[in-house]
Amino acid sequence: MLTQNNNLQRYITKNGAQFGIPECLVHGNPIASHFFFYLNNNQNTHEVLNTNLEKGIVLIDWTQTHCGCIGEDLAKCICWNMPTKERSETQLVKLLQYYHYQLLKRLQSFGADADFQKEITLDSVTDAFEHYVPLAALTFLLFLPQDLNDANSAVLEKAHQLLGEAEMAIGNF
Repeated sequence: MLTQNNNLQRYITKNGAQFGIPECLVHGNPIASHFFFYLNNNQNTHEVLNTNLEKGIVLIDWTQTHCGCIGEDLAKCICWNMPTKERSETQLVKLLQYYHYQLLKRLQSFGADADFQKEITLDSVTDAFEHYVPLAALTFLLFLPQDLNDANSAVLEKAHQLLGEAEMAIGNF
């Protein structure tokens, strides 16, 4: 069973080798409140982000970081932040294509070997994303309060949607 501690740990840390994706550092809890930027009131947000990235004035909460697969953070970012109806098949394909393109572009800008870049295909990124959707659903439940009567209705609805998606995804294995 996935929820048993040792099985969950193996599932989470399973590297991307099965998808043909090299193992990487995974954030593990990619929510907006874990990213902090130094703001200069004289700049707009886009300028601040670019300037801060150049100067290295960006703080990230890395408390749940571990080695693993890009699919984990990708599934969590997309599933936690986009309503199910906005993640239609067409929109999801476009989003994964954009992510794949940006990933390869970043790897190239950092001088990654061309053969290394070829290992990361759109199909492998898509497969990794789909593999980690159930984990994204399960870990989203951690955002719920212990007493569900105290839960925000939008958060409860999101949890319900994600569990439905996880059930479908697990059924496809």
